[in-house]
Amino acid sequence: MRELAAAAAERGFIAFGFTEHFTMPPHREFSPDGKRAEKYGRSDWIEQYIAEVQAAQREHADKLTILLGAELEFLRGAEQWTKARIGCWPFQYFVGSVHHVNFDGVDYAIDWDRPRVDGAIAAAGSPERLYLHYYDHVLNLLDWRLASIVGHIDLVKIHLRPDEQVDTPAIRAKVSGVLETMRDRGVAIDVNCRGLIKPCKAIYPADWILEEACRIGVAVTLGDDSHGPEQVGARLEHGVAALRRAGYHQMWLVRPGASLEPTELPG
Repeated sequence: MRELAAAAAERGFIAFGFTEHFTMPPHREFSPDGKRAEKYGRSDWIEQYIAEVQAAQREHADKLTILLGAELEFLRGAEQWTKARIGCWPFQYFVGSVHHVNFDGVDYAIDWDRPRVDGAIAAAGSPERLYLHYYDHVLNLLDWRLASIVGHIDLVKIHLRPDEQVDTPAIRAKVSGVLETMRDRGVAIDVNCRGLIKPCKAIYPADWILEEACRIGVAVTLGDDSHGPEQVGARLEHGVAALRRAGYHQMWLVRPGASLEPTELPG
């Protein structure tokens, strides 16, 4: 954590949020290869994570605002489980993300690999129905009223082929409803450039979603989704360009207390 913070300070960041994936709630996972999510049921890492982020906060207090956060795994039925456990820790804000879609009590990890996505498409009946079901999950996540930011809002596309990445009128209407809910509840979109190195080779979210978000009045923030010091700030210029294409002239920073503060887009 301290190496990541040092990289952010060196590269001129004025704010940097840590949002490690929180412990995975209990669930029934679709697993064609028998593997399970790494953090399923574990919390032994949290204390050290928090201590390291707090050490970085003290070290860079004079030049960089560092926030202690976590990325919450949305799973249907896990709201009370999640609220009970995050309350034990001094997190300052949360990113909420949907990595699983649930069909008939089984959770499909749509960001893991193609066999799991194949299972999700088969359960849904079509790529369009998978999209619609996914965005229903995003709405359910917003109903938890925990997240200041929704992470990679169209992550569902990560392993989909170009012909499967559809944006039908039904999908556009569903997304507009999600964005209106985000605006009304003061939740920002994470413009996440890590998708450029994933199978979809695209920023999250797609340009048409950002354009609709701008029209509706949804706050946006930049996320590099860095997994190591060398990745801090990687590809953020693509995110800034996407925001400008969509019509944005500013972005929002998360501040202590999970409030959102507008600031000019970087040059």
